[in-house]
Amino acid sequence: MINYDSEETNLYDVLHSLKRLCAVKEITKETVEYTVLDREQENIFLLIQLIMQGKYSDVFRQAELILQNQPNNVIGVLSLLLRSYRLAYKMEVCHCSLSALGVNGRTFVPRMSADRCSEAMDVLDDMVNLIKRGTYRPDIALKVALAKLCCLQNEHEGNNQGELLKKGKI
Repeated sequence: MINYDSEETNLYDVLHSLKRLCAVKEITKETVEYTVLDREQENIFLLIQLIMQGKYSDVFRQAELILQNQPNNVIGVLSLLLRSYRLAYKMEVCHCSLSALGVNGRTFVPRMSADRCSEAMDVLDDMVNLIKRGTYRPDIALKVALAKLCCLQNEHEGNNQGELLKKGKI
């Protein structure tokens, strides 16, 4: 919440928030939310990593932050996710590296089968088209797309665990 790692947050912000909390008779979740400075910022580039790590609550927290700070950029967010899955698809099909694709080697790309990447790309393409047609509001489309991507990842992990179980590695 206070985002101490942020450049805008310093020790005085933390001390000020603590003093404000000490002045309250009963400290509850609501009083903390009210008195502590909220310096949390969205990180669009972190979304794909959170999905792949299975940190779904963090995925939706990032979605909320994105919608608060950049409500008109949902198609851009979905397009960035689409790019990640396209790169993963190309790497899987062509058996090539990021540098061979002309992409910075430090770019995070999900490790998934071409079929899973294709499913994820279909989800994202559909959501962008539904926004453009006016079928879905951007905020709803973002949440639905993220939920579907999380489900795909969860299925992917479940399949991997099933294969490991069959091989006797679990």
